[in-house]
Amino acid sequence: MTKITDLPVELQLTIFDAIKDFSDVNVSARRTFFDLSLTCRKYRSLLAPTLFDRITLRNEIDSAASVNALSTSEYGQYTKDLRFEGSLCGKEYDTAMEPFAWNIFNGSSEDIRRAVEAIFPAAVHDMLSNVYQYFPNLENVSVRFREDTFWDYDGVTSRGDLFRELRHSEASGEEWEHWKILMVKTYQALCKNKRPIKRLDLQDLMPCALSTFHTREFKQLLNGLETFKISIFEDLSEIRYVVMGLDGYRDFYSKLGSLFFDHLALVKNVSFEACTKSWEQFGMTTRLFPLCVASSQMPMVKSLRVHGTLIRGELIQFLANHCHTLQHVTLDHCVVQHHFPHGLSRWEHTWGDLFRALAGSNTGNSALRQLHIKNVKSADVEIPQELTPIGKTHGFVYVDSLVFPKYVDFKGLDDEGVLLMFVIEAKAGFVGEELEILS
Repeated sequence: MTKITDLPVELQLTIFDAIKDFSDVNVSARRTFFDLSLTCRKYRSLLAPTLFDRITLRNEIDSAASVNALSTSEYGQYTKDLRFEGSLCGKEYDTAMEPFAWNIFNGSSEDIRRAVEAIFPAAVHDMLSNVYQYFPNLENVSVRFREDTFWDYDGVTSRGDLFRELRHSEASGEEWEHWKILMVKTYQALCKNKRPIKRLDLQDLMPCALSTFHTREFKQLLNGLETFKISIFEDLSEIRYVVMGLDGYRDFYSKLGSLFFDHLALVKNVSFEACTKSWEQFGMTTRLFPLCVASSQMPMVKSLRVHGTLIRGELIQFLANHCHTLQHVTLDHCVVQHHFPHGLSRWEHTWGDLFRALAGSNTGNSALRQLHIKNVKSADVEIPQELTPIGKTHGFVYVDSLVFPKYVDFKGLDDEGVLLMFVIEAKAGFVGEELEILS
């Protein structure tokens, strides 16, 4: 029997590439690489570019030391993805909070200073402020804060709860709220990089408009990006959801344009992911908001992915104004709201409107090469029986009301038929009226 080591090197590398592609969705696949690298020097050499292509940095001194050691080794040249993961569970922070263990007022001002410094050690700040100095071939920077970082609403005052008892009336929340201190310092460090970061991924972003987002330095950081990804933090705790409140999410969504999209002058690839995991628990309508984009934003965008949002006129107009640059569009778990303005029996916005915008029906000019739509399935919502399948797959979904949800599909056409019609007619610069469904 032929062993993998007997195969030509080119074929072995092809196999490794296939495993690498799968490793993005299966952690065990990456473990396979590690196990193979331990078998012999040959495989360690062959797999080094894959094993060290990504590195995770935490807001801990030991983590910074490990990442620094990698950067100065022969393998640092392979690192292309730096992932920063912030948390308030590090041992330095735990140690700094020991004086407050039994009584939050026991610690001195010096103890408070040490605790604040432990949230974001100087070594971590230096690394995030000079990412290309440590990893010259870096392509992507990801930022994520662990869920435990955000909250102290469990009814128990945690050792990390600096802000509730220590907050002064004259101090802003960011000066005393430990999780905001961590976030602010993280973004401030990234803004200090002299070489522009080209790809930035903000994962599980807390719906909170930090002061840093309004600074000139942060806007300059966004202005140099070519790829920007953002996903909104999803909290499945009912208690925390009540504390955060629906208005917190709605308000943050309304500010996305001024906080981020206004400043993406050079961006070519954009991905926005809203909250959908909690649809089944809290209901789609409690977490379904429109993506607030303006026609003038992101003038060079070529690829757009939108997940879990309500499609309204702003997005449709954005697509229409960018049809000459957009080549790839993905709409994942998006719905259109059925509305009767001024008592008129008509659809306010339809999937047909969106298709016409993508096809450049107003200008006769469309650069679109690929459209992918993944529809909401009945299993994703809290009233599955009201989402009726058509043909083999579900139709494009409308939500009839944001108060009393009712889901309406296209009538008479399955997904494949609608998409095929769109592809054919889009080439001619027009999408037929058949796509617009009337009541």
